[in-house]
Amino acid sequence: MGSENPRRKGRHWAAVDDLDPELATLINLLRGLTSQADGGLRGLSARLKPEHLDGLTPPSYSTLSLRLRGENLLNDPKLIYAIIKVCAQPEQVEPLKREAARLLEGARSRSAEQRHVQSAAIVEPSTQDGALTAALKQTVELQRELAEANRTVAELQRTLAWAHGLLAGSLANPQASDMLAPLPKMRERAIVAEQLVATGDDSRQPEPESNPGRGHDRDPGETSPAVRQRAEELAIQLTGPQKESDADVSDVGSVFAALRGLDPDGSQVATALRQAIDTVLAGPSTGRYSWHQLTKAERLHLGTQAEISVSDALNLRQGPGEGYVVAGRNINFRFARDHTWLIPPGSVGELFLLVAANDDRSTWSAGVVRADRHLLSRGGNRDGKQALSAEGREAVQWLFRDAPLPENTLLHLPEQIVTSVLSHRSGQLRIDELFRAVQRQPISLNAIATVSMQRDFMKRVRQSRQTLRREGTVILGSYRLHADLAQQLGLPTLGHGELMSARLARLTHHHGDAPRVELDGDLWTLATESDEIVPAPHIPTH
Repeated sequence: MGSENPRRKGRHWAAVDDLDPELATLINLLRGLTSQADGGLRGLSARLKPEHLDGLTPPSYSTLSLRLRGENLLNDPKLIYAIIKVCAQPEQVEPLKREAARLLEGARSRSAEQRHVQSAAIVEPSTQDGALTAALKQTVELQRELAEANRTVAELQRTLAWAHGLLAGSLANPQASDMLAPLPKMRERAIVAEQLVATGDDSRQPEPESNPGRGHDRDPGETSPAVRQRAEELAIQLTGPQKESDADVSDVGSVFAALRGLDPDGSQVATALRQAIDTVLAGPSTGRYSWHQLTKAERLHLGTQAEISVSDALNLRQGPGEGYVVAGRNINFRFARDHTWLIPPGSVGELFLLVAANDDRSTWSAGVVRADRHLLSRGGNRDGKQALSAEGREAVQWLFRDAPLPENTLLHLPEQIVTSVLSHRSGQLRIDELFRAVQRQPISLNAIATVSMQRDFMKRVRQSRQTLRREGTVILGSYRLHADLAQQLGLPTLGHGELMSARLARLTHHHGDAPRVELDGDLWTLATESDEIVPAPHIPTH
């Protein structure tokens, strides 16, 4: 089974004949499982979730394709077992896992043997090659020293950016204008900044001989603690100790009141954030419905899309720079998934509208704060950006905190239901199965379009109404008549752009005082599991 070349409609896998035999067999085994599974490789990409990979983020579609060509597959056993678990029949999972483990071990052993032979050829030269070996060792040592020198130069450059960023932020702070106005003082502070940059390499002290190499443990992108401390001392020299003034409190309060007035119940921002997430997921064209399925670049783009959607929803006026004008004050926008906003060094002391949205928890938050230096955590990332400290988070005036985010229907369905729905190759069959399996709860149009992956998905909905009616299921929409029927039957209220299905049965004595509705001259109620399946009554759609 594993040695056969799998065939998949619409896809031609690259040959693996030039790879290690065990690795090639393993790849063909996984390709066969993927091709036999409904939806093929794209369907597998949609069904893989963190729980299949011991909590790790599932690979993107492109990465998954590379793994099935053999690239770095030996170092990704969790993905191998996850593919087997998702694609294989239940009774085949354990035998296939054992077979995959055997092939993986064989491929790894052969790879290790090849590396050993290559290593031996390098480290065990003949006597005639002794001079060449010594020269190679000397070259390696010189390369190591060059790399260390490059790291030192890079850290000095980051130190320069850090110091200049702090200087720019202090000069831009309106509260420091009285201090920085006199030219002599400005020159004196500039000299302090230049001294910091000029002596930045002092922070790299030689390591004790008893612990050689310890200096290389720090991330090259991380500014050294000594440099950060001196930069913070410079900031205090530039601005002095900062405390919230009455003007600060007044500014934050004015912006807070203005934003609250623009969206008293938070519905506009919640809807805008839902739209932003759905836009980046692009479910109707990609079939994706989870943040974990996005690439790193797409996750970063979510912040930009959230700013666009929220500013449009609130009709915020663009300010002179990158921010907005609210209540006559300039305010910056920052988005984060989990309240981990980063403040640029040039924006320290400015007002911020902080927004967060987490699709997994279906919550969002928004608040206003002035990002004064004493409210920021010590240190920062390689760009000099700093997060709010615990005191800073306490200083945020929350417009809404952990408010309900419109639910991502597919993301919060049980895995077996999503797998069942996406297993069908036809968009029409997927829509039928969605309304058949998910009943008595609202389903967003975006979720329906994601399942359909077709532009005319509403045509599929109309067809599903006819198909499922024969099974006793009705599909309710945002029509006035449908809203009245849902209320009479005790179903959830449908919002704009939502649909809901429910199976009905003719009212009999065993239903007791269950909610009922009159349709086509009969009384109908929500069906129970024991009710016989009968065709549902006709419900107009206008």
